[in-house]
Amino acid sequence: MLPYSILYDHVLEFMDGSIWCVKGIKPIDGYVIAHITHVPTSNVKSIRYRFLRSAIERARIISRKYRWLVSYIPKLDMINILIPLKMVKVYDPREAVIHYISNGRNNMERIVGEFISLISRGARVSVKNLGLSGGYAVYNPTPYEPLEVVVYGLNEGLKVYNYMRRLMFGRGIVKPLNEGLLAKEYTELRLHDRVDYRLYKTLERRKVLRGMYKGVRYNITLLNIEDIKTSDILSVKRIGNVIARARIINSRKAIFTPTIYDIEVIDVSEGPLTSKLATQIYTLDERFKEYLWDDAEVLIEGMLEKVRVKRYGEVEEYFRIHVYSYRHTIIPIRRLKVPLTP
Repeated sequence: MLPYSILYDHVLEFMDGSIWCVKGIKPIDGYVIAHITHVPTSNVKSIRYRFLRSAIERARIISRKYRWLVSYIPKLDMINILIPLKMVKVYDPREAVIHYISNGRNNMERIVGEFISLISRGARVSVKNLGLSGGYAVYNPTPYEPLEVVVYGLNEGLKVYNYMRRLMFGRGIVKPLNEGLLAKEYTELRLHDRVDYRLYKTLERRKVLRGMYKGVRYNITLLNIEDIKTSDILSVKRIGNVIARARIINSRKAIFTPTIYDIEVIDVSEGPLTSKLATQIYTLDERFKEYLWDDAEVLIEGMLEKVRVKRYGEVEEYFRIHVYSYRHTIIPIRRLKVPLTP
């Protein structure tokens, strides 16, 4: 049984019919951090929603219709979108899995059910630890929407990751995103002034938690439920923007959400003097999942934060660099050929 009723990637239907995806790790006093993903449409009878494909489109809709949901969160020292739980209907991603496995009404639903069954059988993970997010959670996926799979549990996540590696690099059942999709994504994310396209393509085509299965694009999110259950953020204090050079000393959490890299800061180009004390890169940005390896040297641009967390009853304090804005980035300076191994 999961420790919290609402987790990352749970799906919410707002009172106006719009669909939101939970992007906060835990609820905060009856609210959750969430991002809009779909808006209702009446143009097509069989499709109830329109998928918002780009961050720019989502930002425009937030600015036009939902600005009143944007709030300052003192505990996290940040401004974000807070959705009151009393104003939404919650869809549990785990319930959608059973629907697609047992009800293949059309070719798309059969592929979805087949993919979930493939992961469950091959990785030896119970379907109770798997979920479907996005439009799939409300049983009405839209065209161009990727298949969003959620895996709950540390051991389950490691099993699924290793199995996906075998499927992609061994058996070739799943494939990396093709160059056309990567080029389009590179342009939409405006990465041309952040990272060279050839490096971006090389890093992305190594990833196994996103790719293609029978022509359907998929994303897999691994949630370490045990870590979520045993740790609680007491406070976060933002100190200032930082640009630093660092070495990755532990990348074992690079496949999970949130993505965490343990680091040793080598040099600080810009930012507070306390940046040298940062021991961690923290991000919820999917771009930086499966991105770096042990001993890789990287250039980081992000927000330096001082974090107080209660873990196993003990209070810890540490500094981290939070990469969350489109202006933030992580760029490998020295590329390695060693594959990521959990």
